[in-house]
Amino acid sequence: MVGSAPEHSLTLFDRGFMSAELLISWQGSGVNTHWLTPIKSKTRYSIIESFSEYDHLVEMPVSPQAKQQAPYLGERWQARLILIPSPKGDIKGFITSCLCPDTYPVNDLLKVYWQRWEIERGYGELKQYQLENKPVLRSKKKDGVYQE
Repeated sequence: MVGSAPEHSLTLFDRGFMSAELLISWQGSGVNTHWLTPIKSKTRYSIIESFSEYDHLVEMPVSPQAKQQAPYLGERWQARLILIPSPKGDIKGFITSCLCPDTYPVNDLLKVYWQRWEIERGYGELKQYQLENKPVLRSKKKDGVYQE
């Protein structure tokens, strides 16, 4: 998968893909290939620099498991953290390899992030309401694939 992103692109990963090895490799696999992923609630980080109240450059530890599998990773890695306060009072957000706030304004990153969630909601509605949560049978024949 690493190396498959086109140059000058931003790939949005689900939070299940939060891996220092994957994300660092992804960023280094091409010219201006970036990533963005939601943070997990237990993500450990320290703020290195703050661009605004909700926009920070952070440093995160590389897990012992990741260091064992990929010793080249080092001890820590950096990302940009965008925090999103919710009406419930909790704060969620995402991290990205788009580190420069001048080149990648926070509002542009937020638009991409929310657009992704609109797509996710659309898929969820299709599965829940139109398909009535029933499993979809996938065809192995050409005509069936076109029908889907």
